[in-house]
Amino acid sequence: MNAPRDTLRRILGPTGRDAGCEHSLELADEFVELELRGGAAREAFPDVATHLDACPDCREDYAGLRELAGGPPGGAQEGRRRR
Repeated sequence: MNAPRDTLRRILGPTGRDAGCEHSLELADEFVELELRGGAAREAFPDVATHLDACPDCREDYAGLRELAGGPPGGAQEGRRRR
């Protein structure tokens, strides 16, 4: 874990295009379904992934949806940490 880099990301916010709350929530089910099938959701929906990295409220909704769908709640965040 790189604490200084994570802190800097939180301060500066997203570096890519951000889909925004409304659009991200519209696509959340597709994002989660693709992840749970083993697909590359972050690559298929890069604007949504950027938004989930930046928005704690949407990230919480995403985690709940992922858990309800039968997967572990960590998904999108796990992908972000590997970068």
